[in-house]
Amino acid sequence: MWSSNIRAGIIGGETYVAGMGDELNDEDVAGFAVWFGPGQGFHLTEDQRKNSGYEELSKKRSPENRKWEEEVLLPMCETLDEKTIGSSAKLASYHLQFLAVAPESQGKGIGKALVMSIQSQADKLGVDTCLETATELNISIYKRMGYTVLDSITIPSTWGDSPFHFMHRRANAPIPDGAVIQA
Repeated sequence: MWSSNIRAGIIGGETYVAGMGDELNDEDVAGFAVWFGPGQGFHLTEDQRKNSGYEELSKKRSPENRKWEEEVLLPMCETLDEKTIGSSAKLASYHLQFLAVAPESQGKGIGKALVMSIQSQADKLGVDTCLETATELNISIYKRMGYTVLDSITIPSTWGDSPFHFMHRRANAPIPDGAVIQA
């Protein structure tokens, strides 16, 4: 599933990789982020839908899982987008689709660097940034980078309900913990 997010980002978004060594190889990858800038979106283009691998992955999932995604997850996410900033405003923003940091690299500023580098770019353009997250820990991390929670929902599923928080940062918003955004 995550590989299709990365491929979609490579095809129609922006993909960033952070490493811990002098050369970037599999062993040195500390984290990566997939962003969709203004006018871009996850599976927004035919090329992304066709070549990200998502359709093949979807076919491998159970019919119940596919039905849940189509009838519960996606409509709830679309409603949340519309309710918080509107789908057109989200499309005009930088949207963090995916962020991952290797467990051994967490707490070293890797994720923060992957987020704040785009915030710097977005600020120069006067563009807002937004993201979704599921954990209270992540909320506290993103708040320290200037994000606010606009709304939260619980997504029901047969394997357990999941919290889902929509967060937003206005362009050039102050950073609460005094972190510096590099230009």
